[in-house]
Amino acid sequence: MKKLKNKRVSVIVTIAIVALCALLLINAIEIGVGLFDKYDKKAELISANTAQSEINSELANQLEKENESEIFDDIAREDYDYIYPDERVYGDSAN
Repeated sequence: MKKLKNKRVSVIVTIAIVALCALLLINAIEIGVGLFDKYDKKAELISANTAQSEINSELANQLEKENESEIFDDIAREDYDYIYPDERVYGDSAN
């Protein structure tokens, strides 16, 4: 009778250990997948940071211009496609 109880306890302990190992393995896999997602997100953020740094440097260059009219001229030309009254602008129709 005692041997049978010991055998049952041994089987239960073995099953518990196997279940714990399986749980730990699944948890480790989930952590690994999450880690790869974080690396991808980090790469995206670095790329976005680089792009924003370029934009910031361009804006800083615009602020350093001494003549305000140059800034307004650039904005009018680039954003609103304005031209001077005596100016001719030619477009490339090949594109």
